[in-house]
Amino acid sequence: MDKDIIIHTPLMWYSKAETVKLMEELSGLKYLKFTHTCYEGKSPACGKCPACIIRLRGFYEAGIEDPIEYEYKPSLDEIEEKIFDMKLEQFDIELKLIEKKYREDSYE
Repeated sequence: MDKDIIIHTPLMWYSKAETVKLMEELSGLKYLKFTHTCYEGKSPACGKCPACIIRLRGFYEAGIEDPIEYEYKPSLDEIEEKIFDMKLEQFDIELKLIEKKYREDSYE
């Protein structure tokens, strides 16, 4: 490469709720109605995919109404249940990767 590239990620370590609250502090909530995170690419957003669930949880935790429309808007209990399921899926994936690495190391 001829030049170094610097990627700035100022919100990387913020939770979704912290990001929403920051937007409120900066008077930028009105702009969030133009953002879209649905993995299904639906408009209105599906409200069921992981991206929608994480976004909705952030708004719930911030105590601010999400300005976009959803086909389905789950309750906070449904969101927490889905988050738990997503964490279990992630744990299962990580466990399988560890098992695979262990098997590979055992054969060397």
